[in-house]
Amino acid sequence: MSVSHVPLTPMRFQVPGRALPLLTAGASVVLAAAAAAPASAAEAPADLLVRPAPAGPPATTAWVSGREVFVAEDPAGVGAGRRVARLTRTVGAPEVSLSRDGRHLAVMGGEGVWSVPIAVGGPPTRLGDVPDDGAGGVRWAPDGRQLLLVDRSITHCVVEPQVRCRKAVTNGASAEFGASWSPDSATFAYTRARRDHDSTGVGDLVTRPVAAGPIRVIERATFDKRRVSFPTSAVWTRSGLAWTTYSGRNVADFEFRLSTRLQRPDGTVRTLAASPALAGKVLVPFLVSAETPSGRLLGQRITSPSRTIDDEASVSLRTLSALGRQAPYGVSYREGKRSAEILGVLADGRIAVQLPLDADGLRQALYLVTPGKAGLGTPVRTASAVSAAVAFPNDSRSF
Repeated sequence: MSVSHVPLTPMRFQVPGRALPLLTAGASVVLAAAAAAPASAAEAPADLLVRPAPAGPPATTAWVSGREVFVAEDPAGVGAGRRVARLTRTVGAPEVSLSRDGRHLAVMGGEGVWSVPIAVGGPPTRLGDVPDDGAGGVRWAPDGRQLLLVDRSITHCVVEPQVRCRKAVTNGASAEFGASWSPDSATFAYTRARRDHDSTGVGDLVTRPVAAGPIRVIERATFDKRRVSFPTSAVWTRSGLAWTTYSGRNVADFEFRLSTRLQRPDGTVRTLAASPALAGKVLVPFLVSAETPSGRLLGQRITSPSRTIDDEASVSLRTLSALGRQAPYGVSYREGKRSAEILGVLADGRIAVQLPLDADGLRQALYLVTPGKAGLGTPVRTASAVSAAVAFPNDSRSF
């Protein structure tokens, strides 16, 4: 399953003339499997009970209890909820993902991915297959009518007014990198595998329009004997497309520098922050994750006395302005071996955080964290799968 940041574990892969250790998002970045083609509803196993969901208000939270799928519209996240679907079987851990407006719910359960129209009501529709390795997931567009099924391939689906899907990308670098939508829901960004380094699990950051149009390269990954540089997942904000780049010269000693960059709507690119990784107790100085209601970038600063991701590591969230100024956001928590995943920011500024409660990820807790309070607080849901409707999603949450 995905994690909320780059676990700083060295791996080795080949560049011309030598084996090179890099900071990666774990073995699944390198070994991500290609996705199976979406199956039609007639060919698919009946993973979800196909009956009309009741119409109701847009939801703020969703969860799976046993095999029952529930949603609730209580802004505090603690309402009793209404049942909108039932899984007929489970294969591994289910997942749910609410659209930003809370009108649609994607359910990954059994071997299929389903769309449930929870606002207008109606029967669920099967969109495609669950990724073979369980990575990737669903990325909802701001308009609430489109989504991307992300594996190493990316399937684009329209769910309203009628459901239709097509394969949009076949050369993603890794399911771990996800994809991010532009504010107008017309273009998405993803990380493209390079033919000369396809096995590395990292690649070039590119954008692709949903309709016909050219693929544009935003930043290329560089691999040679003297330099390595690669972008992480991007987050598309109202200020532009933001991402963090790992770069280094003496990569054998993990002397990496992290740079957070922003491509503005006019196409210009500016580096907003740059600091070395693994400097003293600081493992990651700033890793962009989402944006705040005020329009600032939101990122993670990860520290640890032992310089490793362990029970002593802690995460503090910071904001970064378009002028490069950082400030605390008022959210910090202890990071352990079960990594918390930042789902995004609600319109009122709270942070939606998902935390696995067991090693298998079969039990999840959902927190809605108010800035300025210590730790994560009390979970609003504990279930097999949890989700929240976030106005500003963390599309790069796999890092």
